[in-house]
Amino acid sequence: MKKEFVFSDISENHVPSLFRGFSAPVRVETDLSDDDLFFLLAHDSDEFNRWEAGQVLARKLMPNLVSGFEQNKPLVLNPKFIQGLSSVLSDTSLDKLDVHHHLVLLRQVLQLLWWQLSVSALGGFASTQVTAQRLGSQELALECLALGLPSACAPHNVLPL
Repeated sequence: MKKEFVFSDISENHVPSLFRGFSAPVRVETDLSDDDLFFLLAHDSDEFNRWEAGQVLARKLMPNLVSGFEQNKPLVLNPKFIQGLSSVLSDTSLDKLDVHHHLVLLRQVLQLLWWQLSVSALGGFASTQVTAQRLGSQELALECLALGLPSACAPHNVLPL
């Protein structure tokens, strides 16, 4: 069932944080700008809305990262995305063990993604020392970005925007 709601008499420059605390899945189409999504990722007090903003932004950012990788360009990650993720990770109200488990999962996903992209870009798997060193360096750089340490990425040919 599709329903449309129009809110009137609301001044502009508000960023809606929808379905706060709602437990059932809801599909909603919005015209939120990237800046709105970065704001929600960094500042929304509803954990699901932060997560959703991060997911939408990641889906938007990933094609450019893949394209840059395929063209052998340095990976460039939007600093607002890094700031948003850093804000989530520095939220003292979050369960530290839960954050740790998510960071471990993120690292594993990044390792798998990096391996898949690397094998694809190399035209298949090549077991050479140079290839291993290159992949190890790039994997380390992705970990730096994932942990919100962009300044540590520069020596590994991964530069923040």
